[in-house]
Amino acid sequence: MNETDSPKAETQEGRGSSKEREENERKTREAAKKRFPCEKWENAVSIEFLHKGRDFELPGGIDGIKVARSLLTGLKNDERTLAKEIRQAKILTDIGSSVYLLPKLVDADRRHSSGPDALVNGVFFEFKNIVGALERVEKQFRASRTQSENVFLKIDNPNISRIDVMARIRRTLRSRDYTSGTTGTLAFHISQTGKTYFMRIEELK
Repeated sequence: MNETDSPKAETQEGRGSSKEREENERKTREAAKKRFPCEKWENAVSIEFLHKGRDFELPGGIDGIKVARSLLTGLKNDERTLAKEIRQAKILTDIGSSVYLLPKLVDADRRHSSGPDALVNGVFFEFKNIVGALERVEKQFRASRTQSENVFLKIDNPNISRIDVMARIRRTLRSRDYTSGTTGTLAFHISQTGKTYFMRIEELK
């Protein structure tokens, strides 16, 4: 597929005006309070993990990210996952978004159930990190659609381009075995260019 055949991908590269950032924070704060009224929120910059090493290192400039206090369990796997989600959230806050990382959902039997990872500008998103081949884009996109209509893919493979991602998602949406619909937003960040793109999923059908 040629680039001219692709749906338009909106790129957000700036940090946004202070007014826009304040509005994004207001929408996210209010959505978090409405959906999780009993949850307490910590600023990501204040978090100190019990475990050390590369997997648990946090970048600078994360003071705009809020984290559900219930996520701070001290368990190794939980801390590793949270560190990854904070790194993903930073990509979005760097372009002016407000991000709250959400508590795990539990069912009536107190078992964890699938749900979105974050509120971004007041809207629920599922985060996925992709380090492998292009086929992982499709696999993670399919998985994410069972958890949220809105998806953020962080693609760390420098060989995967914007056009590659859009073509793979388009092929997925047109597959006979794909049944998760086309509502919502796809956001993805590619290491090849260091840019983040946003588009309506229905535009890729």
